[in-house]
Amino acid sequence: MSKTMAIIGGGASGLMCAITAKRRANQLKKDISVIILEKNSRVGKKLLSTGNGKCNLTNTNICRNAYHSNDIAFVQSVLDSFSSDKIIDFFEQIGITCISNNNLIYPRSMQASSVLDALRFEAQKLGVEFICDFDAEKIQKSNSSYIISGKTQNICADVVVIASGSSATTGSDTGLDILKSFGHKIYTPYPALTTLKSAEECIKTAKGMRADASITLVCDKKNIRTENGELLFCDYGFSGIAIMQLSGYVSKLFTDGKKHDVKLKIDFAPEYSFDELYSVLIKKRNSLSHLDTENLLCGFLNKRIGMTIIKHSNIVALSEPISSLDDKKIKKLAQTVKSFEMAITGTKGAPQAQVMGGGAALSDFYKDTLESKKSPKLFACGEVLDVYGDCGGYNLTWAWASGYICANSAAEII
Repeated sequence: MSKTMAIIGGGASGLMCAITAKRRANQLKKDISVIILEKNSRVGKKLLSTGNGKCNLTNTNICRNAYHSNDIAFVQSVLDSFSSDKIIDFFEQIGITCISNNNLIYPRSMQASSVLDALRFEAQKLGVEFICDFDAEKIQKSNSSYIISGKTQNICADVVVIASGSSATTGSDTGLDILKSFGHKIYTPYPALTTLKSAEECIKTAKGMRADASITLVCDKKNIRTENGELLFCDYGFSGIAIMQLSGYVSKLFTDGKKHDVKLKIDFAPEYSFDELYSVLIKKRNSLSHLDTENLLCGFLNKRIGMTIIKHSNIVALSEPISSLDDKKIKKLAQTVKSFEMAITGTKGAPQAQVMGGGAALSDFYKDTLESKKSPKLFACGEVLDVYGDCGGYNLTWAWASGYICANSAAEII
């Protein structure tokens, strides 16, 4: 008699789960129907935007420091079960030629759409059924089966996998609500890999400008984390990869119910010591003394960013001649270039976040199967769990690995 596995969510982890489950069922000679229940009108919507549309499939340097969870040892165990090499092999098998850019692995096409097509084609070949525009409202246990209720129909399944993502991907926390109804502990979700807000007026001068910098997140006068990379000035604050890497920490600070003094300390010349930079600026002052101060940092930094730094240093008006800058003012400017402090007022929130932190506590699942300890034959994978990774293919790696483990385990016990 045929059994049914229902996967709620047709994103990266859900598609990996469906394909792997059908493959494992074929190996075990089991008659298993695999159904993906997708809220949107088509599967894989978020996958199309990953890696700026290029789809950074994985990272060959998978380290636990790149992940954030209340149980990193659990995360590492799952990742070890489906390594980046196995991920690359999987995609090569379904027609994706992979290329490496340092540690980052992309499809050679550099198109996320081709990855989604390959996953869909493989799922369809194996007989996976897609039911789109299905918004799972609740799940109820019925003897040894589960009844999944949608707005227009109900689905009966022997095994259920929650792969529904988060409010950053779907706009709702349906998966978390379902798991909570079965007694799972939920860590409050918070936006991660998002942009930061600041009320500092001077940043508007540099709106749209980018710079490579060393950026330190400071909370209550304590350094939390430093990231090196691209910084993008926005009218509301800051963006860029380095900012996104810090944003999860900021979100947690602003959602813990306490008042915090949160700042970014930006070094726009990390390759220079303070003394070296001071010497450079003294030479520029002497050679450019005939110009206005707004031009002092031209050729060293983006002009508009340079003007922003000069304004923030409050040494003189931008229209004053460079010749008016004495050594003390040059020293203050060098200090500002090396330690440009900006107060942070929050993040842009879930709609702009690439992922959400928090989620279903890993301690409520078996780490070798991702089956629920609260309800047999109920599984979860992907972003609905209390895991998120830094930029660089880490979140997709978690999606593939967790979906793979769910699938093999579910196919064996069904």
